[in-house]
Amino acid sequence: GVPARGPGEGRRSDGAGGIGELRAQATAQTPGLRLVVVADLAKERAETVAGRYGAEAAPEAVAAATRSDVDVVIVSTPPNIHTAIALAAINAGKHVLVEKPLAHTLADAEQICAAAEAHGVFLKTGFNHRYFPSMAFARRLIDAGKIGEVISVQAYAGHPGGKEFGHDWVHDGAVTGGGSLVDNGIHILDLTRFFFGEVETGKGYVANLVWPFTNAEDNGYALFRSKEGKVAQVHASWTQWRGYQFWVESFGTRGYVRASY
Repeated sequence: GVPARGPGEGRRSDGAGGIGELRAQATAQTPGLRLVVVADLAKERAETVAGRYGAEAAPEAVAAATRSDVDVVIVSTPPNIHTAIALAAINAGKHVLVEKPLAHTLADAEQICAAAEAHGVFLKTGFNHRYFPSMAFARRLIDAGKIGEVISVQAYAGHPGGKEFGHDWVHDGAVTGGGSLVDNGIHILDLTRFFFGEVETGKGYVANLVWPFTNAEDNGYALFRSKEGKVAQVHASWTQWRGYQFWVESFGTRGYVRASY
């Protein structure tokens, strides 16, 4: 596989997109992978990252993602740009890893998934929290039957906003598709599915209790129910004054396990 990166994930002061830089570093450390091209609208940023890992720099992501010498594309842009790059790569037969959220609208996300299925390529979202040691350990305990059958999950993720936003577009609903629930909350939504299984119905509330952003809630609360009647609770917050943290509690018929960060 040969990853390419899309335009820099943000406008960080370090001169390189933060997540894209990490993906480039991980690619360079992974046997069997070679970083071929780094694309970014900011020429200097692309050249800086590419130069560190022996890759080419490019100003335009779609052209880079559809090159014949690229097999895998990593899309590390703001969410509203994901669709154009991902679809171009998929339609060119490339495997794609897209940072979370997959897209900024449900329609775009469904379009990306349909294209990947039609072309028979791998499509993954950057849900790295499943691989945190605490989460992996909790999953192993559940698989070993230590807490019996999982009957309920409670999950929380929060940070205080402010400097934790990193980029202005993080709290721009037109770019991301929402607020806390698609920012830090999307990881615990994934972890809920990881421990709880698939859900059948969901209900919830969003609120702006402190931060007055348009179309970007600072708190999201959700209840999910499985086909068997099991219930999961999820709360994502931008008003966690103690700093960034998250936890997931899985309750079983014989015990429970709590994994946290």
